[in-house]
Amino acid sequence: MKYRDLIHFKPITEVVRFGDLRDERKRQQFVETFVFSEQYKKNYIPMICSNLDFTETEIVVNGRHEPKEFFGLQIVGSYGTGKSHLMSLFSLIAEDEKYLEYVTDEQAKANLAKIAGKYKVLRFEINSEKELWGIVCYQIDKFLANLGVDYSLTNDTSFENNDVKLQNMMAAFEEQYPDKGMLLVIDEMLAYLKGRSGPDKLNRDLQVLQALAQISNQTKFRIAFGVQEMIYNAPEFQFAREMLLHVNDRYRPLTITKEDVKYIAQKRMLNKDDQQRQLIRDHLEKFTMYFSHMHGHIDDYITLFPVHPSYFENFELIKAGKSQREIMKTLSSKFSEIIDQEIPGDQPGLICYDSYWEYMDGNATLKTDPDVARVSEIMQTINSKITDNFTGGRRNRAPLARRIANACAVKILQQDLSKTNGATAETLTNDLCYVNAMYDSFDELQMFVESVAHNIQEFTAGQYFFKNKDNGEYHLCVEGGINYEELVNIYASNMPDGTKDEYFYQFLQEALPIEDEVYRSSFKIWSYPKSKVICTQIRQLV
Repeated sequence: MKYRDLIHFKPITEVVRFGDLRDERKRQQFVETFVFSEQYKKNYIPMICSNLDFTETEIVVNGRHEPKEFFGLQIVGSYGTGKSHLMSLFSLIAEDEKYLEYVTDEQAKANLAKIAGKYKVLRFEINSEKELWGIVCYQIDKFLANLGVDYSLTNDTSFENNDVKLQNMMAAFEEQYPDKGMLLVIDEMLAYLKGRSGPDKLNRDLQVLQALAQISNQTKFRIAFGVQEMIYNAPEFQFAREMLLHVNDRYRPLTITKEDVKYIAQKRMLNKDDQQRQLIRDHLEKFTMYFSHMHGHIDDYITLFPVHPSYFENFELIKAGKSQREIMKTLSSKFSEIIDQEIPGDQPGLICYDSYWEYMDGNATLKTDPDVARVSEIMQTINSKITDNFTGGRRNRAPLARRIANACAVKILQQDLSKTNGATAETLTNDLCYVNAMYDSFDELQMFVESVAHNIQEFTAGQYFFKNKDNGEYHLCVEGGINYEELVNIYASNMPDGTKDEYFYQFLQEALPIEDEVYRSSFKIWSYPKSKVICTQIRQLV
């Protein structure tokens, strides 16, 4: 049985760009392929549509009719989580109601119908270092000119505030399009702001964001922008905290989580019918006796097969580079490699997070990140030690040793390298799902994983790979240098017990010091007066 037989695989290799929306085929595809998780259906889409529905001007609060307040939208999601796809979805439908028919979920379609065709939409990605106000004016002026609206923000040289100029702009727009709103959608906002993090520049740009959101509550203008993290939490911006709070008051954040990403992967790349799910269950249940996590979460393993559930969690935590953009592309590439392979009968056959290190190590762009480059150097040495030392009777341990090292490479890149983030033998056993026919239980497999990890530590002399005694985690050593403690352990482990005793006596005799004359020949026994002195000196050493 091949992997192809157990999943309806649809690759996701494209990165959504606003520029692609000039292609009519891409527009329809982006709407058709959008996957709506429960979070999207119940929270995200209703919130977006409520904020864009300018026909609903009142809300009922405790039985009283009150004016409805409108805000800007901040779409938050790490690279590859689908924030650009989401912004493309609702802006396309807001622009043209014909795209509503391509929405695949009825609940989402009902909400999106409230905004269908009600906007003229301006989308752009920021790739300039100029002031935000200048960029916005240029883009809006060009947009208005194409619509035949006789107004220019750039030519408005009055001393009015930006929000007043924006209101004047909307007055001219609504005069020509009385039944339409204007929707401004901007991507890559955080990267732009981080390039302008000086106090004067940032404050001016934040004032522009505040003004754009303020007129959303006064006109039929709306704004949404996408960022990798909430701008209010970015450490580079904390000197402008007061201004950030003012901006925060005018925007509503919508954060895409890893659960949403898992759902998208499940529905778009890993969709399965009931018969396929049963075949996967029959396959995986052969291994639940080995893995405690699989035993307790078998439905998650079936749903995400052939991806191990922990893949997404570990992927999301990676800090180095911009690897998050690649999550769907990476999995799609991996599936393409294995889709025609036979599912192994003696292994679960899962794609685990350790495999991502191979992608990172082979990606020239990611290796420009200093942390990735440093880890790559260490891994070259570790892999060389594995090749040189896992020979003879240990040769069959080499594949697992490489997987353990790869997993630790991914783990250490989830935090600052100085924190030496790692993985315990228990988590490695669950997350790598490696089966050895010689062992019959999780505890036995964990002991085997522990022994292989210990071998790596021994063969690298603890200089590149080491176990933290405080938390039991194995991790890469990024500082380098000789690990004297491990060298002593290695030397001692290869000594007969009798030799260890002899070395201990020699150490005492050297450290205390003790005269060579003993009370009985051939025995390390000294006369009582000398022993009394020795005991005192030992207590002082301790």
